[in-house]
Amino acid sequence: MIVDVLKFWENTALEDMIRVQWESLCDNYRRCCLYKLEDEDTDDIYFTDVICHYINEQSC
Repeated sequence: MIVDVLKFWENTALEDMIRVQWESLCDNYRRCCLYKLEDEDTDDIYFTDVICHYINEQSC
């Protein structure tokens, strides 16, 4: 089976990505790095102002 390395995000779990892969997904918007809460009843997503520990706040 041949794996398309250009679409690694489709086959690689976030915790298995190497730093270069993780950084290539970043659009420097930082919204993906915010912790989110999901309402189980409505499936609504609420963003917090808490960022993940992987973010470099100086360079995004």
